Amino acid sequence: MANARSRFDAISAYLRKAHDVRPLSVRGRPCLGIEGATFLALHRDGMGFRLHGRVLSHALTLPGVRPWHPIDPGRVAPGWVLI
Repeated sequence: MANARSRFDAISAYLRKAHDVRPLSVRGRPCLGIEGATFLALHRDGMGFRLHGRVLSHALTLPGVRPWHPIDPGRVAPGWVLI
């Protein structure tokens, strides 16, 4: 089974090629963003996603998914989930 870093790298490579996505870094953590806004971050053995609306509501019902904050993992940021 692939680890979180290899999954992040695969997703990153696809999104950078198919969309106008740029690599970013938040507190040394590899991230992806569009127009400077971060929407995906690698965190230890998981990935954080910034979601909205029904997609966010659905993601929060999935096993193992929890609210998360990309800068301070001890807090919760609106729209962010850790998978």
